[in-house]
Amino acid sequence: MKHNLVFSIFRNKLVLLGIVLGVFISLLSYKLESKPQTYFRKAPYLIFTKSNRQMELLWQNYSSQNCKISLRNMATDKKSVYTSIEGNADHQHYMIFDSLDYATLYHYEVDCGNEIKKGSFRSRPQDTMSTFSFFAYGDTRTYPSHHNLVAEQIMKIVKSRPLTQTFVAATGDLVADGDKEQDWDKQFFDPQYKYIQLMLANLPYMSAMGNHEGQGILFAKYFPYNFYEKDENFYSFNYGNVHFIAIDQFTNLEKDSPQYRWFEKNLKDSKAHWKIVLMHKPGWTAGGHSNDTLVQKLLQPLFVKYNVKLVLTGHNHYYARAVVDGINEITTGGGGAPLYFPKMKENIVIIDRSNHFCTIDVNADSLVVSAIRSDGSLIEKFAIKH
Repeated sequence: MKHNLVFSIFRNKLVLLGIVLGVFISLLSYKLESKPQTYFRKAPYLIFTKSNRQMELLWQNYSSQNCKISLRNMATDKKSVYTSIEGNADHQHYMIFDSLDYATLYHYEVDCGNEIKKGSFRSRPQDTMSTFSFFAYGDTRTYPSHHNLVAEQIMKIVKSRPLTQTFVAATGDLVADGDKEQDWDKQFFDPQYKYIQLMLANLPYMSAMGNHEGQGILFAKYFPYNFYEKDENFYSFNYGNVHFIAIDQFTNLEKDSPQYRWFEKNLKDSKAHWKIVLMHKPGWTAGGHSNDTLVQKLLQPLFVKYNVKLVLTGHNHYYARAVVDGINEITTGGGGAPLYFPKMKENIVIIDRSNHFCTIDVNADSLVVSAIRSDGSLIEKFAIKH
């Protein structure tokens, strides 16, 4: 009896020791997993600046770290080396490459603490360039694994057609909650989604403001475009003979507002052959969120007056195309967000419930739009005449 009691006490002590060891190992594993295994919190990605002869490269580290950047002109084999010092207390880096040759392929490397990230880009062409392609889509929030499939198809096209390495025009809602740093880390810049990161490292990403960007503070922090002015998330840029205007529908757009006046002047002053508008909420939809009446009443007349031929939107998570006053308005909201069920409605000519993106081939006399699902199948292909 005494022997059994001793054995029982010994066994209980072993069980308790096992529990304590298990907790210790779990805590140790958590600390090891939680500790960053990389200098890069957000790997290098690209955006345009105001100048056609510049490109901006951005990244964010976990801690203070000077980085060495090398840039190679693949046409001349000329190599330039730079040192980057973080631009703020959040360990962000901003490197602007200047005096680039037009329409030229460049390769770059970013070395932070002997950890190297690589990428490439094609510099922008002169404004007279009349033939090129670009990509468009939006609403990448919530399901980065779905977005990753979209990015994979885009990069397959770039690999098979190298001259399509131009840029992405995005229609907003990049993450579910744009006011939370965690969503930017996990839904847009997470390194486990390798095709998203490959795309960002090789294609400048030019996005309109979406409602899920919230206050827009972090949107502007990670995508500091050539905004009209501080605290305003609307801007424009040229690529070849196309003028792109990104509207912020969450800043006052009523007639005679600063943004409305800027938008009309921007359209009026542009001498570009084509004008394309990039915004989040569509004027005509196939269900889900309703038609945006402000677009219908105030912006559509300006589209007509100043010869806008294509409007790219998102907000509703599917593909749809409306034709109003001869203007094609595309809803391309299938970048990764939960899909809606579209329905044929007034002015809508086609619908498709899928994760997808668009390629737009620009020519002197036409824009050829191909809407492509994330599995590579074609939704539709059509041409817009000048």
